This record gives sequence, structure tokens and C-alpha cells, in this order.
Amino acid sequence: MATDKKIVDKDITLRWKVNTPQLLREIMGNNELGILHAPLNIYQSILIELAERAIELNDPKLNAIMCRMALYEVSDPYSKEYDSEVTNMAIKLGYEKK
Repeated sequence: MATDKKIVDKDITLRWKVNTPQLLREIMGNNELGILHAPLNIYQSILIELAERAIELNDPKLNAIMCRMALYEVSDPYSKEYDSEVTNMAIKLGYEKK
């Protein structure tokens, strides 16, 4: 299944986004999935570690991916730090042709 779609006659590519923190909250909030609570907490901790390392590396492509997954506060619409302009710019810079 393709995750990106090229728009005809324009140099714009739409890329899917996933709000990872909210997805984890929704899954953990489901009472029927209680058995997954511990593994999801571990997974969340690893994602936080990954985001911290990505910030240290400051690689444009990696920043774009992290924003698409809402793993930076600035890219998480549920965060008070959310900034759509910064998020969109980071994604654009990460996928620019060099």
C-alpha cells in the first residue's frame, strides 16, 4: 500500500501522519486490552528515547519522520507546544530534493 501520493502538475507530495502519542493513549485506554499496558509503556519509553536522540542528531529527514509521527511536542496537535507551521516546515525540509 502506498503511503505517499504525488499530486499531478505540482511538486507537492502528501505524506501520511500518525499521532503516535494519541494512538498509544487510545489503545491503553481500552479496558479490553489491559494485557498490553506493560508492553505499550515500554514501547512508549523507547519512542521517547528515540525522539531525544533524533533531537540530538538534528537530521532533516529524521526530523520530518519524527514530526509525521508526532513524536516531537511541536508536532503533536494535543500538545500546548504544537506549531503547525514549524511542523510543516520540518517535514518539507526533510523531503526536499537535494
